[in-house]
Amino acid sequence: RPHHEIPPPPPPRRNSIHVSQLTQQEVRDIMLGKEISSAEVQQDEAREIEEKAKKVVAGGVDVTTVNKRGETITVRQTKTFEIGAFTNSTTWRVRAAANASLSLRVQNIYAADAAAELGDDADIIVFPKTVLQRFLRCCDVATSIVAVCYGMAVPDHPQAREVRCLLMPPQQGRMGSATFPTRLPGHELLTSQGLEPIGVIRTQGGGEPVATTADLAMLGAVLADNDSLNPQTFAAVNVAVGNADCTVGAAALSDSGVGWAMDHRNAPAATVATPADPEHLAPAKVLVSDRVEGFILVPSQGSWNYHFRPPSWGKAYDVRPDVPLEFYNAKHRPLHFTNFVRAMNPEEAGVGGDEHESPFA
Repeated sequence: RPHHEIPPPPPPRRNSIHVSQLTQQEVRDIMLGKEISSAEVQQDEAREIEEKAKKVVAGGVDVTTVNKRGETITVRQTKTFEIGAFTNSTTWRVRAAANASLSLRVQNIYAADAAAELGDDADIIVFPKTVLQRFLRCCDVATSIVAVCYGMAVPDHPQAREVRCLLMPPQQGRMGSATFPTRLPGHELLTSQGLEPIGVIRTQGGGEPVATTADLAMLGAVLADNDSLNPQTFAAVNVAVGNADCTVGAAALSDSGVGWAMDHRNAPAATVATPADPEHLAPAKVLVSDRVEGFILVPSQGSWNYHFRPPSWGKAYDVRPDVPLEFYNAKHRPLHFTNFVRAMNPEEAGVGGDEHESPFA
């Protein structure tokens, strides 16, 4: 007698979730094989994690540190604020491990849902898929990375522009913005192909891509330092890097948006990103094509990421065509290796011992 297997129910039914309660992002994740759970299950898991944390705090935590002389010191902390002082550090190691899946996420790039509602008179920005994927592979899951888009108008379609180059300036990224020299450099490849700056692309967390006030201030700073740019066609492009895919959205500046951006170009970046006023934006359509080709320009020294060190770039810098280094490449964080050498070999690194001269000698 043949044995018949009963197929498992679909994820929404298996978790007692109605399909109408799912968002578009969750539907995409299910189609790509991600397992979902109901809100009650997620709350129970969060409650279990909190209870385990309370038990750890009640019993104390052994904190091990290494001083500048390479000596290992272990201290048992029992106070919550003492533990927080030691554990409230950067999570770059965890994020570096999470970045290993970027090569899989960038295989699925979609346009934002809001772009489908735009009319035929809306601007169109076409990205080469290979260049966009190469740019996203060197990004971070939690830190914003920016690049300047260079392109040209499509002869058959005056509203469409093709991106042929992404210029990655030296930059220091944060959660919702990035700092970089706003005066754009020149290169013979840009001049020979007739490419002009058409916008700035920035990565952000999962969900729908949203243009923020920081994006408008960033566009205003670039427009102020480059007189040849057209404010009406200079767009803000946002890429939301999700758990299983990437979503791209774009918007140019309206007349009121140009004035607001120029007035706030020197404003300090906010800790929490605030969505920009819709009246300041003119949404544009985004297409990702396999037929369009392009290249990437990086700083001549190779390193573009100053997230792990103080910014030391000048107003002017040279660029060259190359594949950008990944976010956690060793060339971006030399201090990490210097500290490691000092901790392992304090005598060879010149730390401690009799190599230091006494100021009272």
